[in-house]
Amino acid sequence: MAARVPPLSTGERRLFRPCLASAQCPIGACVPGVAGFPRTKLGNGHNDGRTDMSERFDGISLIEEIQQNRSPWLMVDRIDECEPGKRVVATKNFSLNEWFFPAEIEAGRPVPSFILFECMVQSFILTFLSADKYKGMQTADVSIDDMEVHRFVHAGETMSLVADLTSIRFGIATGRCRGLIGGELVTEASMVVAIPEILNKMSPAGRK
Repeated sequence: MAARVPPLSTGERRLFRPCLASAQCPIGACVPGVAGFPRTKLGNGHNDGRTDMSERFDGISLIEEIQQNRSPWLMVDRIDECEPGKRVVATKNFSLNEWFFPAEIEAGRPVPSFILFECMVQSFILTFLSADKYKGMQTADVSIDDMEVHRFVHAGETMSLVADLTSIRFGIATGRCRGLIGGELVTEASMVVAIPEILNKMSPAGRK
């Protein structure tokens, strides 16, 4: 049975009041400097089509090379594996000093559900932004389906995010992401994400 994630507090709702500040933010959060995702090191010496990101993505500055999200809205700490156009395995460490934990946080309060969602979306878009043809492009969330939180995630835990790209056509990407802690599935969701730059070029105005 999926865990019930507590709603945002009054203070959290005030911080994340709806706006159009970022096409990438699932709730339109008023957080400065947000918008996109990372890049790719092709080849890992095994000729199996996978990309070992441990060398390339050894710091936030390297992750920022191919995606537009910036602190405090960057929710990916490390890319562990990448098959451009197919699959990404990323890592997110939840520390107690994260901005989304209130200063007066009570013991055991879980990570908010919208943060878990954002971690999955940011990992998912790396499956196609890791390809040179899409690198650095802005993305916009279209829909999220079947999101489940199987158990609470707490400060001090490290979540592995496994994202798979099902398809990408005409600037619309579909796929799924799972969040695991110690091999245990804690959250999962299917999602659809758009690349506005490509969609705009396909519009009548964009073709002129």
